[in-house]
Amino acid sequence: KRRSVALAGSVVPESNGDTLNLEDINKIIMFDTETVGLKPNYIISLGYRYFERGKKPIFGEIRCNPDYFIPEAATKVNGFTNEMVKDWPLFVDKWYEIEPLFRDSLWLGHNLKFDSSAIMLEASRYGFKIPHHYDIDTLEIAKKMIPKGTTANYKLGTLCEYFDIKAEEENYHSADFDIWATDKLFRKLLAYNKQNGEAFNYLFKPKEVDGDYTGVLPEETSVEAEIEEDFEF
Repeated sequence: KRRSVALAGSVVPESNGDTLNLEDINKIIMFDTETVGLKPNYIISLGYRYFERGKKPIFGEIRCNPDYFIPEAATKVNGFTNEMVKDWPLFVDKWYEIEPLFRDSLWLGHNLKFDSSAIMLEASRYGFKIPHHYDIDTLEIAKKMIPKGTTANYKLGTLCEYFDIKAEEENYHSADFDIWATDKLFRKLLAYNKQNGEAFNYLFKPKEVDGDYTGVLPEETSVEAEIEEDFEF
């Protein structure tokens, strides 16, 4: 049964303009989405890496039926087909399992605006609320830190090549790989900033986002994910 609601207004909450220092953040979630396309960008998969001070990281991925036709062009990019997803749960049902990881955390991604807007679109469609959080976008940092023309563009793959970030298997547009690459890129950008006398510190100040409260989440949620190796936060 379809449980959608009418879209109303912008699905991207406005930042209230407040900032804080990166070292003040206790929880970071890096995530990447694969969607049915650019417009609409309903989510098929969402991979994430969650880090919290004093705790082991949580790595995971949810896969969903987007309740929307997946065009061939999208399948060529991310590998998901309509037949593959037909029996998968809706995004809203899987979101309740991982929402605590996103609440009050720093959302970190490359071209974060796209991935955040995908979650906002799902929130507007199904009527759940977006939690309070902070955000940092490695794309925006790279654009301001690396002079135009130094790289062919600011795509994740291009920047990884520039910073000599390599993996045994490179599969861009795979949520797992893109998160791994974004994690490595963020560290390289931090190191680059230190090498330049921390002249770009202002780029690493997370922006606070109040959230777009479009519905009510269940009082209790659970998180089931793969626990991986220790990580120095």
